[in-house]
Amino acid sequence: MGSSMRQRGKDSWNLRVFVGWDPVARQRNYLERTVRGTRREASTALAALVLEAERLSPGAPRQSTVGALCEEWLTHATSSLSPRTVVSTRGYLDQAILPALGHVQAARLTAADLDRFYRRLLTVGGPKGPYAPATVQRVHGIIRRALGQGVRWGWISHNPAIDASPPRVPHRELRPPTPEEVVSLYAMAQSRDPALAAFLLLAASTGARRGELIALRRHDLDLSMGMLAIERGIVRVGAQALGAGHQDPPGEKGLTGCAYCRGSR
Repeated sequence: MGSSMRQRGKDSWNLRVFVGWDPVARQRNYLERTVRGTRREASTALAALVLEAERLSPGAPRQSTVGALCEEWLTHATSSLSPRTVVSTRGYLDQAILPALGHVQAARLTAADLDRFYRRLLTVGGPKGPYAPATVQRVHGIIRRALGQGVRWGWISHNPAIDASPPRVPHRELRPPTPEEVVSLYAMAQSRDPALAAFLLLAASTGARRGELIALRRHDLDLSMGMLAIERGIVRVGAQALGAGHQDPPGEKGLTGCAYCRGSR
């Protein structure tokens, strides 16, 4: 619980103790008091004020749970996250983090608690079985960001996730297709579905993500300049496709009409 002592006069001191973050008003709450005496007497009064604040504020951050902190953090962070990230974070919270750690007081959570939690995810996991190391790393990232925000808000004094040891993700060597394989795949698509072949050619020549290619429209292609503008992408969140960027001009359709693109729009 943060506290401060500021001298106002020769023998006058202003004492202030942080008692919590108001999630509605988005402001810090403090318990303040002015005392007279020496610096030593003011320090003693400040220690007593800290104890008083803890007794009188059962809902103060020190008493808040990991669940309450994670929920408040996600509400705060949603506007800066992509829709897909919000949905996946919500899933990890509901399926893994909150059932195991939601009831724990945030101020009492330790790195050892987190390491035991990560080991359980690796061995037991969730409804679909043990988690892969990369998935545990994602869970760790969510916890670390939430606890980090808790430190900035004053809910906790230290982020234990910094000291935790999530599993290392085994390195997997990527083997991209050879130029010969790309040419063969393109020729096969060209004979069966020219629109799909155009999609494959764009993917191979630009290195763009699938969502970026699906979001392309005819006005993004400048044939006179030989340029293609990639300015937005489309992601699937549940059964809904969400995109960022300007909308199609009236009557204009996507760059290609292949079944792959139609099914992902």
